[in-house]
Amino acid sequence: MVALIERSSELVGFADLGGKPEYLNAAGRELLGLSDIEDVSILDFLAPEDRAQARSELMPQVIKTGRWLGELNFRHLKTGEIIPCLVDWFRIDEMRSGRAMNMAMVGHDLRARKNFEADFPKERSAR
Repeated sequence: MVALIERSSELVGFADLGGKPEYLNAAGRELLGLSDIEDVSILDFLAPEDRAQARSELMPQVIKTGRWLGELNFRHLKTGEIIPCLVDWFRIDEMRSGRAMNMAMVGHDLRARKNFEADFPKERSAR
């Protein structure tokens, strides 16, 4: 299972319920400009304009309902580049008790798609 996650081209990681990262695969570390998981919160991975909503709305929703799916802007921690991603953010429950244990996230980098859409001539799409 670990080999599958490590070889994925998608960001895959999990954190404790307070948002402290416990694992981030190689693709996630590369996307965010990390050599290792540092002493940060998953909120630090987000663009500044997305942090407040993630803290006040999205994390509580994940913990309460078990999932949030949508678009968030991450940021490369070394360059500051904003990285739009489609994110599936979900809760991991203990199998026997059903008690919430962790939060996990799978993120798909949308930069190529957004660049394509921006560059695609509008006249062509109107035909």
